Amino acid sequence: MEGFVSGWRYQVANDGQKRVCLNKMRMKAGDSSGDGFQFDWDLMQKRISKVRNEEEEREKEYSSNWKTGKATQEIAAYLKEDYFRRLKLFGPKLISGSHTGSIHMFNLRNAKKEWSAAAHGFEVTALDFNGKYVVSGAVDGTVQLMNSKGEPLKLSSEARHAGIVTMAQLAVRYRRFFSGCVEGTLRAWDLATGELLGKEKLPSGILCGSVVGKFVLLGCKSGCVEVYSADKMQHILSLKCFSSNVTCFQYDEESDRLVAGGSNGDVTMWNLDSGDILLSFKAHKGPVMSLQWDKDKIVTGGRDGEINVWDTSLGKHRFAIGGYTAYLTTVQFDKYQLITDGANNVVVAHRFWSPSPPSGKPGS
Repeated sequence: MEGFVSGWRYQVANDGQKRVCLNKMRMKAGDSSGDGFQFDWDLMQKRISKVRNEEEEREKEYSSNWKTGKATQEIAAYLKEDYFRRLKLFGPKLISGSHTGSIHMFNLRNAKKEWSAAAHGFEVTALDFNGKYVVSGAVDGTVQLMNSKGEPLKLSSEARHAGIVTMAQLAVRYRRFFSGCVEGTLRAWDLATGELLGKEKLPSGILCGSVVGKFVLLGCKSGCVEVYSADKMQHILSLKCFSSNVTCFQYDEESDRLVAGGSNGDVTMWNLDSGDILLSFKAHKGPVMSLQWDKDKIVTGGRDGEINVWDTSLGKHRFAIGGYTAYLTTVQFDKYQLITDGANNVVVAHRFWSPSPPSGKPGS
């Protein structure tokens, strides 16, 4: 016995099992296979065109909402007796630190907390998550490595800095992670064994940092961004950004552009290949504590309790979101939403879709 499924011929054997033949049916629009099967290609093309048009309209709407600030506000995560400190969004998963030193994982698809771990005894000041590992640092200088279930992984006895940990970043490509401290020490750790691989003492304190491709970038009290190689921890470049502290930055390897925020409230964009300053503007009345940018927009969060959105090409201000506390430490966005802390025991999601994203679920 023979039949057809989605244009493929199958045979039903005596044992009742379907076996797909190797030859696919070749059909033209309006042609019959001769076995009573006919596929309406015109209808299929119309449906595909409709889906494409709907997606284009959604993209236009997202873009328009990001320009005007049209969004809905929802509580994405909640802590009963603690305050949020630092966030990291990875797909639908949200990792957060807290004032008491705990680490929490939330699933934004159902707004539920999946686990909590007592990682530190003091406030979390640095955090990173890549879907497999969580690395964090705290006010007391401690560093913690955990798996995605919140289970601690062993670190050497030297897993403590002399001051506040201000950067903790994974570098899975090199099977390691990095931690940095306000007193200026950079350390590299083995992800598999937890052993200390090396350390470097900078002439100035580290206030922020990230790992991008082959590089470790560090924002310092000196007003410079220091660049090291991720494999050998060799110093490569020093870029003078501000006369004040570099409090946050983001480097894009593809465009070779760096956007940095300072304790003086300024934001500046450089082309590192040419050394040219492409943009520079006053973003906040206090230190810029967090920023993220793409080709369209720059989002900044400041100690003044405001979030501002700027045009990437012109540096023109689009809109502001106020009402946050001075503990606003993280702004992070994807196409559909902006996630922020700085609202004490809740994480706020500003969602730029209407009425819902394509999948109907945030972070998908």
